[in-house]
Amino acid sequence: MKLRIRCVPVAGLVLAGLLAGCGSTNRLSEVDFTDRTVAARAAVPPPSILMVGSDVIVADRDNPIRTAATVGAVLARERALRRAADRLDSAAAQIDVPGRLARETLLRSARVLGFRPTADLHGADFVLDLRLERYGLQAATWEGAVRFILEGEMVLMDNRSRRVIWRKPIREVEPVTPALIGFGPLAGNVFTAAALAGLSTAEMVRALERLTDHAAHRLAAALRDDYERAD
Repeated sequence: MKLRIRCVPVAGLVLAGLLAGCGSTNRLSEVDFTDRTVAARAAVPPPSILMVGSDVIVADRDNPIRTAATVGAVLARERALRRAADRLDSAAAQIDVPGRLARETLLRSARVLGFRPTADLHGADFVLDLRLERYGLQAATWEGAVRFILEGEMVLMDNRSRRVIWRKPIREVEPVTPALIGFGPLAGNVFTAAALAGLSTAEMVRALERLTDHAAHRLAAALRDDYERAD
């Protein structure tokens, strides 16, 4: 799975909306999940790093040395991002993000609904579909805080009748802390694009694994909350 880093100007950023025409459905109270089997599958786009905004260089005719230094700093950041992109690609290739996300979401959801998780998509009583449109990180500036973005929908359906039991649009946007991606409180409270570019491949693998597990936690929480409301 190729991990992409993109830099776009703020004016050109268009946030992808949730799936058009897909509202919420909640029939969870109509089903007894005890001892029923549920399988999960995930459609996940390549994890992406989106740099929102671009460096604007204003030439200072009275101080050409300062202008040259600014240009040099911008070029250095671009080179750092390109090198980081290679490490991110390598890290992403070592992780089955869709498989891990589906498995962890299923296990967390089973604790609440009481069903039996299974890997058998054809034989399961129900199938939980995780359909993500956006999955990745976003930063406004090189030194700005990185945010985790998760967008799409979840659908739980009867595997035989294809009846939708539950459907929910998902949009999660939250700041990334060093602790969230496995670096502990000593790394500080703000995780920046500069810090991301400085991670080794092994550190990026750990960060992606932690982000995937966190995404599974958030998705399972959405199902849990609607299940509790349906009672």
